[in-house]
Amino acid sequence: MYYISFGFWVLLAAACLFFLYPIREKLRFGIDLVGGTYITLEVQTDKAVEAELAEKMQGLTAKLKKANKVLPTSKEVKNETLF
Repeated sequence: MYYISFGFWVLLAAACLFFLYPIREKLRFGIDLVGGTYITLEVQTDKAVEAELAEKMQGLTAKLKKANKVLPTSKEVKNETLF
């Protein structure tokens, strides 16, 4: 009787292994398990500096208005080397 029970469990384990063995073909692995993905972001420094300067000019203009001082005549950023 003991051998029959043991044989049943061995047979059940073999059947499970038979159905689970080609598991890699059945499962669809996501991008994180296959090898991932790489994203490269590039900062556009010229536009970032221009936006920062424009923001500072707006703040300066507001402070000058509040203090009743002379306002700047031009609010443009020229395309020159800033450093």
